[in-house]
Amino acid sequence: MENYEEFLEALEAEYDIYAAECDAAMQMALLKIRGLSSAFDRSDRRNPFDRIEYRIKTFKSVKGKCKAKGYELTSKSIQDNIKDVAGIRVITRYLDEVNLVKEMIMQIPEVNIISVKDYITTPKESGYSSIHLSCQVGVYDPFQGLRMRPLEIQIRTKSMNLWATLEHDINYKSPFHVKEVDERFLHIAKILRQLEDEAMALRDICELIKGVPEGEDEALNVLKLHQSNQDKATQDSKIN
Repeated sequence: MENYEEFLEALEAEYDIYAAECDAAMQMALLKIRGLSSAFDRSDRRNPFDRIEYRIKTFKSVKGKCKAKGYELTSKSIQDNIKDVAGIRVITRYLDEVNLVKEMIMQIPEVNIISVKDYITTPKESGYSSIHLSCQVGVYDPFQGLRMRPLEIQIRTKSMNLWATLEHDINYKSPFHVKEVDERFLHIAKILRQLEDEAMALRDICELIKGVPEGEDEALNVLKLHQSNQDKATQDSKIN
């Protein structure tokens, strides 16, 4: 038992050094992403970056993930298998802003995109939706030169983030799953997706009305025409 505790203590010390390097990589990416958001703030365009969150996994969290995934608990295994030691989450207001943010982040020279997982186009069975970018960012070490460290960037809307937060708190942390609870969360995810579409439609309608100089009556006519076109598109999709 004493030897195992000594092993864990040594492993945690090694992990802290590695996590510090991952944190440095994350701070570099954060600087660039915040720069993108600031550019929108200086313009007259709507800023798609509603909120930017970030975190570094604790050793306890990484140890638990290794156990859950069946990974060997060694420094090499952690570096080979745990690619979200550092994580950034960008929250947008609207669904169509997710891809806009994704494309901008993918253009950042310092952030090397390794893979893209699109859980919005194809949600997980649970109903989870988000874009995951698996990245590498270079960190300069004065003794060993440039070292590439992993970073995961998640991009999702506010409603997707609400769903994920509640599901993680209620379901993910539970020692067992109840089928009825899983089904309710899937149902909620579908309702929120409808909300996403309605919110974008309302936003677009308001933008249309703003551009009508003739007054309230003409604005209402534009609104009715837009709604008629939306209804026709919905009906056509059902026929096809």
